[in-house]
Amino acid sequence: MKCLAKAAFGRSFGGLGGLCLACLPCCSALSYAMNTFNTLSASYKLSHCDSAAPKNSCCNFQCDSVNGWIPRHPQSEFTGTTSAECCEKTCGHFVCPAGYKANAAYRSNVGWSAEVCCDKTCENFECKDGYRIVEGAASKVNLTHDECCAQTCELHKCGVLWSTSDYRASWVGDSDAVCCEPRCALMACGEGWVVDDLKVDQVGVTREECCSKTCSQVQCLVGWKVPESKLNSVAHEDGKSNNCCQPTCENHVCGHGYVKDSTKNGLFMPSNDRCCQKTCGAFMCPDGWVQDDAKSKLLATTAKECCKKTCKVHECSAGWLQNSANDDVVGSSNEICCDKTCAVHECKEGSLRPSAANNTGVSDQQCCEPKICALLRTLEESPTGHCNGIAEKECDGYYTILNQTTGKAHTEVFTKCSFDSQFGLCRMKDSLSATGCSPM
Repeated sequence: MKCLAKAAFGRSFGGLGGLCLACLPCCSALSYAMNTFNTLSASYKLSHCDSAAPKNSCCNFQCDSVNGWIPRHPQSEFTGTTSAECCEKTCGHFVCPAGYKANAAYRSNVGWSAEVCCDKTCENFECKDGYRIVEGAASKVNLTHDECCAQTCELHKCGVLWSTSDYRASWVGDSDAVCCEPRCALMACGEGWVVDDLKVDQVGVTREECCSKTCSQVQCLVGWKVPESKLNSVAHEDGKSNNCCQPTCENHVCGHGYVKDSTKNGLFMPSNDRCCQKTCGAFMCPDGWVQDDAKSKLLATTAKECCKKTCKVHECSAGWLQNSANDDVVGSSNEICCDKTCAVHECKEGSLRPSAANNTGVSDQQCCEPKICALLRTLEESPTGHCNGIAEKECDGYYTILNQTTGKAHTEVFTKCSFDSQFGLCRMKDSLSATGCSPM
């Protein structure tokens, strides 16, 4: 125990039964110690100073016990007339310096130094790098590192959302909240505000430092509105313009062929098609149709409602042929759009030509040919250009063509070959000839 180590009376009263005041429990009352000291001092004086002490010994000097002085022992061996010569100073009035703390148990210890009279505290303890004296521990008398020192923020590594703070490096702590400064990424800006992307990594704890107003707080002009998708976007305003408000159909002026549809006023990206109703005046008629001016204001969007059909899209019936000259003519009947073909013509004489379905015409001259032409068309044209010389068995299978010229007109006469038994030769048969036949 420290009170035993620092006892000074062990050597002061060695011849008086070995009693040591400092060996009393440290919790003993100081008054008991002083009373014991006075009793022993008197007893020792009587036993050692009556006969053996010289005249100038300290036996006759009275130490100032009130100020903490006690007699040197044995007194008979010391001479003098002052406290310094005859007495020893105790710790009773010693003032402990910085880094030490007074202990009542040491008041009677003989000595006059911090080591004898005081307990050393944590105040001057040398902590390791990154540690400092614990606040409030300066008065502690325990001298271990853990009791005197605490880790500082100098050794703490900040998290990804926190920034290192030189200002807090000497603070005691080991957490982001104590040692680091929060970045704006941790900021809760509140309704109508949002952390600015440009400030996410900046240090800040206030709305002014970290946040920007969102588009939800922007007041748009009439006919403009903030889309739902931009309500939480950062608002950038420059005078009357901003990145939040977008035009709606409310202010859109419909173009030609369109009329305003008020039910669409809230729509964004205004255009005729998004904001207005289309009339026939804006309808683009498909190929083969033309605009019907009488229906230009009609709210309709089909060709049948807005346009008139032309002959270009009319399909001619059987017996009629398409006439491209009529493509731009408004109409949808055979009579308006088509030309009548010979296929529906009734010949007064003769029969329809083979190409009647592809020929336009309304007369016998255009559509008809002699009936004999049909018979001749079943035969073969004579390879020699005449009937003579063809064998009897083959004669009836051929015809020949004669060219007749009258003035500048040339006429082809188609004549069947027939075997003349009287003369025994193949010859033309005039009764089976015709002009005006279609090409064979």
